[in-house]
Amino acid sequence: MVVQNDVLYLAHIQVPSGTELTNSIYWEKLENEDPNSPPSDQPSSSAPTGTEQPEETPLPNGLINFSWGFKTIEAHDAETYLVENDKVKKFIDPADALVSYWGPSENEVVANLTYRFDFNGSVKSARARIATHSLNYSSNSSYSGSGFSSVWASSDGSEWTRISNNPTPSNESSLVVFDDQLPTSLMDSSQLFLKIQLQTSGTPLDSYATAQFSKASLNNDEYVFHLDANYSATSDDPGRINYNLGLNEGINYVLSNLETYNLYSASQYGSSVHSAIEQGKLMVTQSPADYDLISISEFNQNHYNLGVAEGVESVLANLKSHNLYSESEHASSVLAAIEEGKMLVTESPSEYQLIGIADFNQTMKQRVQENSFELGFSYLSELIANQATSSETKNNGIRWGVTWVTDRNASSATPYTPSWLYLEQLGWIWTNNSTFPYFYKAPSSSQAGSWLFFEEGSAPPRFYDFQAQLWMIIED
Repeated sequence: MVVQNDVLYLAHIQVPSGTELTNSIYWEKLENEDPNSPPSDQPSSSAPTGTEQPEETPLPNGLINFSWGFKTIEAHDAETYLVENDKVKKFIDPADALVSYWGPSENEVVANLTYRFDFNGSVKSARARIATHSLNYSSNSSYSGSGFSSVWASSDGSEWTRISNNPTPSNESSLVVFDDQLPTSLMDSSQLFLKIQLQTSGTPLDSYATAQFSKASLNNDEYVFHLDANYSATSDDPGRINYNLGLNEGINYVLSNLETYNLYSASQYGSSVHSAIEQGKLMVTQSPADYDLISISEFNQNHYNLGVAEGVESVLANLKSHNLYSESEHASSVLAAIEEGKMLVTESPSEYQLIGIADFNQTMKQRVQENSFELGFSYLSELIANQATSSETKNNGIRWGVTWVTDRNASSATPYTPSWLYLEQLGWIWTNNSTFPYFYKAPSSSQAGSWLFFEEGSAPPRFYDFQAQLWMIIED
């Protein structure tokens, strides 16, 4: 329901977004839904006129057959014989915009809908089909209220007989369909009245009703209200029969040629409305931005991206709280740590198995001068052969070694024999005047060649093997 300029508009079906209030397919002024006259306890005593006359067909037995009904309250002729609608209104099912029904407009009062049928003769038999719903939402957390309904019949509008009762159900919903012959007590009359009574309690009647009459979809293909009666026409009214024959033929012609009159059946109308609704939904869901909308997935993604951006910004602005450091802080700390490490080593090299060059040179000089020849020469040889030894150290080592060897060779000792000599324990060894007391031991199949030092004056003779780093005694 919409209010504009103090005028109330009521929608009978689900309205697509943007539909103007002037569109009568969807909107109806609420004042047009009101009764033309105040409700009364009894239906109007005046006979319906014009198109409200019954539809009649002559039968072979001389009776006239009357047949009328509707499959939805939205049918164009659904109110043809309605003479009373007291405290009732039309509802659209909130769960399905194509479903509608009659229901009370107020709680705790009896609401009435009365249909009146006048016949040009006396009724001999009649059958009716009338559907009512009663609901009880006392155990439903989403809905509220309860209701009950009943159907009454009369031949004069004063004396009523209940033909259907649908009390408040013990469960949630109750559908009662009266589909039977009307009582014989109502026959032989020229009138029939059918009254539907509805009453609700604690129901939010602005949304739905818990007592419902003729609830059906626009696509419904089964009658929710129907009356089929046979009556005997008066003999003095043949024109009435011919009129009705012509009337029925005209009606049938229109119903068979709807396109000629640019008309649509209830099912076609309902199908078109349903298709239009689906098309409207598709237009919005495919292009939500055109309707100032956004999809849930895009909404969630935007919030996720916003959270990521704020998270990055928060970390960058508060590095210390996350135990992080910037690149410049890291580089500065690394350089400072390198300098600190260099200082720790250079100030205490011995803790790292190192020695300063000055200390090293002094130590080497003392070792060459004071220690045994074997240790000094071996140590110098290793230093000179090591590629990591500085050129200055190598030069000093060679100079000290040559000086020391020269001093040792000052005894003018000569080798026992020059050139190659074979000893069983050593194999082939070589020396000369300038090399003695050093010998070169030739390589064998199991050992590489190496230099030896002969200790003069030793008995038995002793040789130091620089390769194996051990003394060897030559036994007889």
